[in-house]
Amino acid sequence: MSRQFYCMRRKPGELRKPSSRGYKCLLTVVYAKYFVSVGRTLLATTNCGKKQTRSERRKKLGRSAGSG
Repeated sequence: MSRQFYCMRRKPGELRKPSSRGYKCLLTVVYAKYFVSVGRTLLATTNCGKKQTRSERRKKLGRSAGSG
């Protein structure tokens, strides 16, 4: 009986392993996307001045190229 009980208990454990791996994989993907988006916003806030100057330069270049 103990061996059968062990086998019965082992099967759900085996089934849980792949599902937990898949769940962890999904979590890592979700966290990766979340951290990438958070990282972009953090970069945008920290490099706000730099990005503004770059956009201003692009606008100036675009205006001079468009008018010329």
